[in-house]
Amino acid sequence: GVVLGEVHVRPGGDWLHALLGYALPGLELFGLVFDDALGRPVALPGHPVRGAATLYLTLPPGRLLEVRGWNEVLVQPDVLHADLTVSPGAGVVGSIRNSGDRAGVIVVGADSAIAARTRAGELADSLAYTMA
Repeated sequence: GVVLGEVHVRPGGDWLHALLGYALPGLELFGLVFDDALGRPVALPGHPVRGAATLYLTLPPGRLLEVRGWNEVLVQPDVLHADLTVSPGAGVVGSIRNSGDRAGVIVVGADSAIAARTRAGELADSLAYTMA
């Protein structure tokens, strides 16, 4: 008969590996994938003990001249990863049509997913942009 399913040729994107690794300490996501593919026993960790969130930065279309507050975001202990994908002074921001059009990302870990989401929003709101 017909079997419907979904197959990926890559692991999940959008920093999923960092989110899972933070929420489930000791998780080795890529090791689990390879162990499963090779038919080895897979030991899944228990329940999540903390949360994480990814927030993508969206800016109005135009030329990004300056981002104020970015260095302060980078040094926060709860920031697992942060990256600007548009260079101030040289980067042009257009309409967001796919994931490659995002202006940047902030990945945050916290005691819960809600706390992480709130904190990511606070950090994003702390940024100020000058556009031309």
